[in-house]
Amino acid sequence: MATILLAEQSIPLGVRIEDCLAGMGYRVVSVADAELVCMVKNHPFDMIIWAVGCFDDNVQKIFEQVRKFSDVPVLGIWPKEQESEEAEPEEVVPREMKPEEVASEEAEPEDRRNGGNGVSVGGQESPLDAMLGLPLDREELEEKVAYYMREAYKRSHDMRLYQYKGLKMSSGSIKKVEMNHKGLDLTVKEYMILSLLMRHRNRIYTKASLYEAVWRQPYTGDDNAVKIHISNLRSKLKKVDPDTKYIETVWGLGYRLSQN
Repeated sequence: MATILLAEQSIPLGVRIEDCLAGMGYRVVSVADAELVCMVKNHPFDMIIWAVGCFDDNVQKIFEQVRKFSDVPVLGIWPKEQESEEAEPEEVVPREMKPEEVASEEAEPEDRRNGGNGVSVGGQESPLDAMLGLPLDREELEEKVAYYMREAYKRSHDMRLYQYKGLKMSSGSIKKVEMNHKGLDLTVKEYMILSLLMRHRNRIYTKASLYEAVWRQPYTGDDNAVKIHISNLRSKLKKVDPDTKYIETVWGLGYRLSQN
């Protein structure tokens, strides 16, 4: 089951949106803005929905921190009408989708067709992937969540060849890793760790987020398994290419592909 992180700033939306998303089959974790970066840093999510009152420097800083640890779609909720803050929020009622509506989901949302990131809201530039205004339109919410979930799934499951320095990795049904034209013999978890780093090369993975993404279990604080697999993976890479650094430790944060 896909998991959505729902973060609220000052708009009283949470319960109604959470009920709607749950009705669509998603698991929802609700947090305050102050917890957003910590949650993304330590747990994997498939999408973030963020209710913001305005796009100020603080929101920009939070978004930049989020992007250090996650590249999942971020959908914003924006109070496009001032009176909506005083009025009782509309209840978002879950509904079952009809067959003809499922087919119509394939159309791209307006914001993605118009360029995706950098949506202008209330005269301010938004760095988020998409925006929804209040009062909330249930069908628009369902359409955008379904679209961005589908696109994220495609990116993570498409058969692709990833290249980084002398390293090549194929994903999909045929999994193969080569370095300088020599095959690398990796364990399943070593492959999964390297695949995460290769596919999200600018993202910093904490030990907690790596453990939950690879072992598929809640992180309990014991980072020994992650450290051993990272060490073994580094040793195998260094054996073939001793002069090149592939995985770097970002002290106090976690691991990512070397930026040098």
